[in-house]
Amino acid sequence: MSGPDQGNGAKLLVLAPQMAIPDGLDTKEYTVIRNGSNIAFFGIRALMPDPAEADQLLSSFRIFPYAERANPTLNPIIDVDESTEWGQWQPHGMVYWKALKKIMDREVFEDRDRFFLSMLASLGLEKGQPLQLTATQAEILKEAAVIGEAMLKSITFDKPFSNNDLYKGTNWDQLMVVTVDDRDGDMDQLYRRAAFTWEAVSRGKAYYIEKAGIGQQYRTAYKDGNGNFLEGDKHYKLTMPPNAPAEVFWSIVVYDVNSRTLILNDEGRAALSSRTGLIENDDGSVTMHFSPELPDGVKKANWIQTNPKESWFSYLRFYGPTQAYFDQTYPLQDIMPVN
Repeated sequence: MSGPDQGNGAKLLVLAPQMAIPDGLDTKEYTVIRNGSNIAFFGIRALMPDPAEADQLLSSFRIFPYAERANPTLNPIIDVDESTEWGQWQPHGMVYWKALKKIMDREVFEDRDRFFLSMLASLGLEKGQPLQLTATQAEILKEAAVIGEAMLKSITFDKPFSNNDLYKGTNWDQLMVVTVDDRDGDMDQLYRRAAFTWEAVSRGKAYYIEKAGIGQQYRTAYKDGNGNFLEGDKHYKLTMPPNAPAEVFWSIVVYDVNSRTLILNDEGRAALSSRTGLIENDDGSVTMHFSPELPDGVKKANWIQTNPKESWFSYLRFYGPTQAYFDQTYPLQDIMPVN
């Protein structure tokens, strides 16, 4: 377990940036977390293979106002089945600027943001003021949304900085391109933060632990072994040699470049893992395929369907990474095109 409570459970008191610590708080009972914004979300990944055990864990998780601590209400749990489409993609066009304006109005900003707020004000986005754009401002913002999104895609999927700490010579990059404090010497990591926050949603200190058997390690591939971007109308394969470096399990997930979310395909499956019943080769390795149609001779259990005319990228996750990952004795292979 990588958390401070080592999986034994804890009581956390989450405070907004300018919220005072309640009088009489028992700091032995509660761990105080100072949130960086006025809105918070909690992400839980249940790694146990038994769904019933995962449901029990989620049922024990409570979120309630501190004032109701003596008699907290139960959290409503909404089950999302396979027929429900749910996305977390970035807003596009003017919808992006309207969403940003809502964030500006509700949040307390850090000193480093003041110059950005000044630039936004000149374009009609000012904290606490109604959004009333001139025709010129609206056109500038529409064009900026398109250009900004293109810039972010370029920075994310063809990074202008080095981010391959392990497995040099492959196209499996390190996902965590930002440091814990978002800083690099005397500079804040502007482009690295932009790349990560376009591609992903959140991160925690546990992502930076580089110790065998603890936490998880991520590799990400935007290109095949020949250095070409991954395209949905082509056929690729990836072979995982025997003894993958994961004590808990490993998984590979396919994401859509435009939405940065799980691809939506007719098969209803965007991931394969050591827990999904993969068919092994004679030597104990596993070969997985990625293509619009199931290739001849390929088992469906080892296939992820991609969508023509949609580019994709992939995350390879190792939960409970072993020492073979860190010393690179595990021979990680690239995703390769199949003729």
